[in-house]
Amino acid sequence: MINPFTLVHSDICRASSNTIFIDSQAPSPEANPLTQNLPVLNREQYFAHSGVVPMRQPVLIKFTSFGNTNMASFAGGHALHEWVQVNSCVVLNGEDLALVNPNTEDENWFSSGNTLGEHSQVTAQIMIATEAQGEEFSAMPYIDIIGAPQKIADTFPKGVIGQYNSNHIPNGTNTTFALNQQALAEGPEFCAYKQNEQWLDATSGMNLNTYANTISNADILQTNTVALYFYDA
Repeated sequence: MINPFTLVHSDICRASSNTIFIDSQAPSPEANPLTQNLPVLNREQYFAHSGVVPMRQPVLIKFTSFGNTNMASFAGGHALHEWVQVNSCVVLNGEDLALVNPNTEDENWFSSGNTLGEHSQVTAQIMIATEAQGEEFSAMPYIDIIGAPQKIADTFPKGVIGQYNSNHIPNGTNTTFALNQQALAEGPEFCAYKQNEQWLDATSGMNLNTYANTISNADILQTNTVALYFYDA
């Protein structure tokens, strides 16, 4: 199983008069500064559908400028500098993949103030799983990235190999939560984690339950901890 690369990047959104795009299979795709034109993880499955489809890996986006758009008020609006979890996407015109606004459950994020020639009006920071390139990604154990979105973005400002685990944000409790992939009994079960600006590690310390496919550890997953959990899947 190949690890994805979770991109963390701040830039201009590729946007239309109402939509924010994350991928394209057009013969000559338009540049997408925010995603650096990297292919979205599981893109073939998404492009095979014509309607709204749940994403296997949520996209996290934090808007840093709405420009002249009405995004702050449209359909309940969004706030600047707050992470929005996007769980669905939609294919438009048969070739462009757009984020689905959780407020509207469709591709509409705003209704005024932006045109095709004014992409720079909307800027954001994104955390998105992309298809990793190169065989070195398949030679590694699978990696779940665990932490609050902003802490992950601060720790890995350009991104990190692995897949964000949206099932738990560390809070110092012994909460059990599911892994992204089905773990095998044989594997490294290794955790590298950052607490108080110091990187630490632990082996066989996350109470892996392969039957329930869950892990937990209150001491390791303290509030503000960012962890990388390595396991065979």
